Amino acid sequence: EIPMLCIIDDGCGMNHQEMLQMVSFGHKQPDADDPNRIGRFGIGFKTGAMKLGKDALVLTQTTNSRSIAFL
Repeated sequence: EIPMLCIIDDGCGMNHQEMLQMVSFGHKQPDADDPNRIGRFGIGFKTGAMKLGKDALVLTQTTNSRSIAFL
């Protein structure tokens, strides 16, 4: 009975360090050309998730790890 939006992809997943980068707010150098950066300013996922609902649960896995993030 609880409304839920579920998104599933078949990508390569994120390891623990990548998950920490994804849930951390902001970047000190938004114009730095870093191929490992997720987003430009570091607020897109968090801001978007918070506009859609009260909580966000991210489950991800790679061939070597599994991670969970709760916002």
